[in-house]
Amino acid sequence: MSCTWPVRRTAASATSSRRRRPPGCRRGRTRRRSRRRTRRRSKLVAVSGDERAWGRAWHAPVITTTVRHAATDLAERHGAPEPRLESLTERDLALLSFADPLWREFAEMSYMSERPFIVDDSDIRDTFGLKSSTLREALAA
Repeated sequence: MSCTWPVRRTAASATSSRRRRPPGCRRGRTRRRSRRRTRRRSKLVAVSGDERAWGRAWHAPVITTTVRHAATDLAERHGAPEPRLESLTERDLALLSFADPLWREFAEMSYMSERPFIVDDSDIRDTFGLKSSTLREALAA
C-alpha cells in the first residue's frame, strides 16, 4: 500500500513546501505484513469461499488467555519487570469518567470483566482445520 494523495495548489501552498500526509500514512515507508499473518488471513478468506461456510456464523479461532498472563508475557519479551496489575473499583471509574470520556466508556462496559467470555471455536477448527496462534506468536507479530 503506497501513500498517495492529490496535491492541491493554492497561494499558501506555493509559499510553503510542506505537504500534509493523510491519516494512517507513514513517512517514507509502506505498511508491511508478516508472511505468517498474511498466510493466516488467506486461510480465513479461503474459508469464506467454501460452500460449507455459507449460511451460518463462525467464530474465528481465538487465543484463550488472561490479561495478566498476556501482560506478563509482553513484559518478559521486552525485558521489563513483571507488571503489577490491579482492578479499578466502580468509584475509581466514576471519578475518572468526569475527566475523560474514554473512561466513561470503560465504566459503561465494566460488566464485561465480571465473568469470563466463552467463545466456542471448535466448529471452525473441526470443519476447516484452522487453529489460533499462540500468545507468543501474536506478541511477536
